[in-house]
Amino acid sequence: MNRFNELEMRILCELEETGEETPSCILNTVATPTGQDKELADYLEALRKLIQLGMVGMAFERDRSSKLQAGTKA
Repeated sequence: MNRFNELEMRILCELEETGEETPSCILNTVATPTGQDKELADYLEALRKLIQLGMVGMAFERDRSSKLQAGTKA
């Protein structure tokens, strides 16, 4: 049984290909926009799960060498 749903898998695939990306760019790539509130809620829940599992990390700024600085866990 797959432990990730389709949206989570799409997020992981996108990050595997690009290495790093902004959350809004990933959303625009992995989902077909419908304008429904549930769409954003599902995306945020998928990101939260991937962060908690240690599959995805988020950074909010870069250091002087342009390396991403780790953010806090969701």
